[in-house]
Order: sequence, then structure tokens, then C-alpha cells
Amino acid sequence: MIILAGGKQERWGQDSSKMMAPILDQPLIRRTCAQLRRAGQPRPTIYSADAEVVGNERAFWPDRYQETVLEAIATTSPLWRRQTTILLGDVVFSDQAMQWLAETGVDETEPVQLFGKTGPNIFTGKAWPEIYGLRFSVGAGNRLLECIRETLNGPSERKKIWELYRALLKIPQTREPDYWYYYHPPQSHLFAEISDWTDDIDRPEEYWNLVPRLEQLIRNASVRYEAPELT
Repeated sequence: MIILAGGKQERWGQDSSKMMAPILDQPLIRRTCAQLRRAGQPRPTIYSADAEVVGNERAFWPDRYQETVLEAIATTSPLWRRQTTILLGDVVFSDQAMQWLAETGVDETEPVQLFGKTGPNIFTGKAWPEIYGLRFSVGAGNRLLECIRETLNGPSERKKIWELYRALLKIPQTREPDYWYYYHPPQSHLFAEISDWTDDIDRPEEYWNLVPRLEQLIRNASVRYEAPELT
């Protein structure tokens, strides 16, 4: 289990790391690590050079800073195992979603899976699709690296995980942003919907607007949860 927590966080724009933003008085990164332990997962590796963010967990940091999330994913390849899960560190996961990740996996028939939401989040009110992470088997490692290289060398100026998803689906890249694609990403066997209140935080205003809702949902044990399903 790898948590990516070492980005520039340009949209965050605060003195402290987004990973240390409190969720119910617990830093986001600490909450995620605690959820993994409760779900029976092994100790995660934190992709970060920030000692405060890493805390007592295992750290991994390459020799030089990686400009894009795709480069960061590629540099973690020495850590890849029989099955590898990579989480984006700025996501507030529900316990149910984390348990689902712990109890399910990928196999050689479907060796790569991204997970998140392809539409609005009806619980938090965020309107756009988001990717929360990916997981893959050891046999898919070379394919994943090839798609990352294809995306990084492609015409699109965006080098995000949505572009990686596009490459995995063999959808050609375009130089100009394809906003229809970003707001209406295709559903496929490579994508699993997490259809609860799990969501990510990009900007301070999102944090201040979203966190009160998330904290209320966390406290509310009666929140209905639909187990993610492949579509």
C-alpha cells in the first residue's frame, strides 16, 4: 500500500501540508493510515519527503522531485508487489470504502483498476469526477509503465491520472483539453465506482466547505453505503 503525499499542492496554497489538515481533529494522512490498520492492511509507505507528513510510517522519496503525479507513480515501481494499491493522499475515505479496498483485489483477467467517481458526489455536492487511486497486479506493471510513458510523451498538456485512464482504454490524446471527457469520463471494466461520500480536497475553500459535511457524515452511522461495483 502506497500513499502519494508529496505533490506541490499548488492549489492548496497554505503554509502547512494538505496532508496535515484536520479531519475530526486528526490529520488527514494519520486518519488514512489508521483506517488502513483497522482494515487489516499492512503498514503503508508514504511517498513524501516531509517528516511531519510521514510520521512513524515508512517513507519513500526519489532522488529528484517528480513534476507530475504520473512520474511519481512510475518512481514507486521498486515498491510494487504481487498486488499494489496506490492511494492519493488528499482523499478523505469512508471506512466502508477502505474496507472494500482491503477485501477485494484485481486478478490477471482484469489486472488494472482505477477507482473513484465518474459523476457528481450526491453526498458532498462536488460536481466533477475524481480518481482516488489505482491498484494492479504484478503482471500489469509493464503495461502501466508503458501507458504512463505514452501519456507523458503525448500531445496533451495535462499529465493527470485521467490521461492515464484514457491511455489504458486506448483513447487517443488531444493537445487541447477535452472537457467533455473530463466531465463525462467513460465507464469501463477498468474503473470501479465508490458511490459513497468519499471525496478529495484540492483547495482551501473546498476544505472549509466540504469538511463540515464530511465530518457530519462520518458521525452519522446511518449513512447509506453502496458497495462499489465494476460497470
